[in-house]
Amino acid sequence: MVEGIYVFENLSATEGIPLFNDGYSSLIIMPSQQHNSNVSYQNQSTEVHALWVCGTLQEQALWNNPQGLEQMLVVRFFPHVLPSLFPMHVQQLKEQPILNFEQLLDPKIYMEFTALYYKKTRLQDQLQALQGLLRKIYKPVESLPPLLVERISLYKEETAYLGRNASPKEAPVNYKWWQRNFKKYMGMGPKRFAEAQRLLYAYALMDANSSLNLMEIALQCGYYDANHLIKDFKKQIGYSPKFFFNR
Repeated sequence: MVEGIYVFENLSATEGIPLFNDGYSSLIIMPSQQHNSNVSYQNQSTEVHALWVCGTLQEQALWNNPQGLEQMLVVRFFPHVLPSLFPMHVQQLKEQPILNFEQLLDPKIYMEFTALYYKKTRLQDQLQALQGLLRKIYKPVESLPPLLVERISLYKEETAYLGRNASPKEAPVNYKWWQRNFKKYMGMGPKRFAEAQRLLYAYALMDANSSLNLMEIALQCGYYDANHLIKDFKKQIGYSPKFFFNR
């Protein structure tokens, strides 16, 4: 059900944090019930509250966080799980991929969960409260085939190679099976997923060290050259790397 739970600490106030689309939907939990921010998507600004859901986005979605954060929790779900969590809101999530969590849950369940979650002060206790909520609303669905899980992990590990290939080099699987099941469970084709992982890797390198040469990053991440990286970056984020990181 859950791909991973990530804790981010000591985040400064930041404008325009990209929300990448790699197929996984996320539940974002702020440290305080009073925390509000907004997301810019398709020339529209959506106010998000303390708990909000980021569905599968396409391009140029940016989170604007005007307040510093001591801690932020991000829960990432496998794409095929989302309909079982919010069966009444599948179409709504497709049309509005940024929604406040309260729009997706029964009001009573939402109020009970937030009261319990924010009453806890230890991360371990908060995670237990979250686990209890997911057990309550989750209806089991078909699990990802083990071979598909293995190959998805390989995708993430071989970002540089994947930039120019549609499937991992070590994947001894039927190509049609691979394409069909990848699309079924991940909501996008293998090539699109590989491109997303490549851009994520390039973004992380540029964010960690802005002095790195774009050509070096491009080649390291599987792009043909710097222009290829710039074009992809601008398409997905809306700005060139130089402008974005020098803001």
